[in-house]
Amino acid sequence: EIYQYVVRAKDGYKNKYDETDLRTIQDWIVRRPGSRERRWFRMHALIRGLFWLIPFGVIYLIWVYWFEVSFSNRIPLAILGLGLLLLLLFLIWGVVYPRKWEVAIGPRDVMVKRGILATACVFVSYDRVQQIDKVSTPIMSQLDLTELVLHSAAGGVRIYALDPADADLIERRVRANQPLIPLMRG
Repeated sequence: EIYQYVVRAKDGYKNKYDETDLRTIQDWIVRRPGSRERRWFRMHALIRGLFWLIPFGVIYLIWVYWFEVSFSNRIPLAILGLGLLLLLLFLIWGVVYPRKWEVAIGPRDVMVKRGILATACVFVSYDRVQQIDKVSTPIMSQLDLTELVLHSAAGGVRIYALDPADADLIERRVRANQPLIPLMRG
């Protein structure tokens, strides 16, 4: 029995059925990033990139002052260049990733489609969710967004930059689809 799975189409079947065809079978609410969500992805990428740039900048300064070399020495510049390259990669991620991101809220499960080079669709059945975490960073709160993490025995799915109304809808559907467990009387 599979409770959470990743769907990848085999060669030869990619053009026969796509996610849109499968979603028309049931009542699905499809969400793609709007302007608020794209802004959050860009800001998130910038913060992550700056976070990783700081150690490279510190190593650059330590190298310059410890070995008493000039700021234009190629070794410390290469170290700083690696940090700037990492920052650039995070910024590219912040622009490209939202274009490949999609959430579909169904009557019995939720689908998260994500990826840049390889796209994966992860389906989580509501009745298999064991824990729900709602996370809202200060930047998300400013943009009126939230992050939802659905935990199941098969793993967890993180849904970034979700509208609070959609997060509440998913939470209500998860709670409504939980199996009833009789109380143990001893």
